[in-house]
Amino acid sequence: MALRKSSKAVLSLVTALSLSGCGDPAPEVISEAEHTLLGPKRQVYAVSFSRDGGLVICSGRGIRIWKPGTGFDAVTRLGGRSMVYSLSCSSSSQLLASAGGDGVAILWDLDSSTERVRLRGHRGWIHDVQFSPDGLLVASAGYDGTVKLWDTASGLERATLAGHCQAVKSLAFSPDGRRLASGGIDRTIRIWDLESGEEVLALEGYDGGIRSLAYSPDGLRLAVAAGGRSVSILDTHTGGVLFSPDDRDRRINAIAYSPGGELLAAGTWDGRVRLLDSRDGRSVFLIDGHDGGITDLAFSPDGKRLVTSCSEGVVKFWNLGGQY
Repeated sequence: MALRKSSKAVLSLVTALSLSGCGDPAPEVISEAEHTLLGPKRQVYAVSFSRDGGLVICSGRGIRIWKPGTGFDAVTRLGGRSMVYSLSCSSSSQLLASAGGDGVAILWDLDSSTERVRLRGHRGWIHDVQFSPDGLLVASAGYDGTVKLWDTASGLERATLAGHCQAVKSLAFSPDGRRLASGGIDRTIRIWDLESGEEVLALEGYDGGIRSLAYSPDGLRLAVAAGGRSVSILDTHTGGVLFSPDDRDRRINAIAYSPGGELLAAGTWDGRVRLLDSRDGRSVFLIDGHDGGITDLAFSPDGKRLVTSCSEGVVKFWNLGGQY
């Protein structure tokens, strides 16, 4: 994978047009990436940072891993050319979970770049995998409508959470690890108590199904990308909608909170990422630099960088340091 580095050392910030129908100041536009990683011609499905920020990882056909500290020159490849739809790194940065179209999740040892264990139990694709905050569990979301919990030490299945009537697309652990949110194409979000394994909240009526979920770092809010054209911010105790950012003319595929909770990133199918003020949904920055639709995004652990991927097989690395 070739590397194309920006000729400028800093981001180019220009003034954007005012938001239609909004009296707030127009967001600043970030149009120049710090690094552009030219991927395969096929779509990149997932991107992630390791929890210590030392690795940047993407997946499409197989998995590719870079070390930002080396200038992105060294690339480690895992998984051959199998299709990988989701990635998650453990809190220790020692394990990577991946999953794809063969219905099997794999735990990788990042120190040795070797496969540790395969997690088998789903029927059909696995759409999402997520480590719990303490790294002791991995949750997987299946086309079969189930969510499975796995012990990372043994690879054994701990529980199956059944409640969705169609494929489960997205998962999010609460920051304290006590609850798990799942969203599916059955237009529902389900919140699970992980100690009892019981469903504690079911939220229905999300037209178009759920594409992405993200807990705020304080655990008080759950961001939901649903129906392809809306983001809702929910109260995690009641499930009530606190507000919905005004961005309904775009198909939103991926959302993520910054580590400090100040920003919510929303990646759209028009190739843009909006960085929203998490308190009120006001658009603060607009990243405009992809030709293809945004497929995934992730903040670095220090919140100073954002990695994005698109349907054209390109991964970009954005420097946000000092911008908020």
